[in-house]
Amino acid sequence: RTTTSESISNGRGRTKFAWVVRHGSCGNEMAARESAMGGMAAVRSLLYNTVMKRTSVWVTALIGAGFVASKGMDSLTDRIWESRNDGKLWKHVEANLPPKEDDDDDDDD
Repeated sequence: RTTTSESISNGRGRTKFAWVVRHGSCGNEMAARESAMGGMAAVRSLLYNTVMKRTSVWVTALIGAGFVASKGMDSLTDRIWESRNDGKLWKHVEANLPPKEDDDDDDDD
């Protein structure tokens, strides 16, 4: 990789100086570095290109992830609560109650 300074004319008689970076084998080095990192670089690249590149998609993904995390946490805590209180909850006790008897006292005929 070499860095040089070149003068560039802007067409109006003024000269601008710009730093020019020549990428001799830099592309090959980048590809070799990404392949050495394994699949993690590919996952990062996929995540960035699909979700994080645009703010609207990123915010939508965050809201969706928050919704999914909330539902997952509710389900997890309900399972823990029911396993810790097995036999004490109404749905467990209701099955053990004797059947309800029908009283015909309401007939005043």
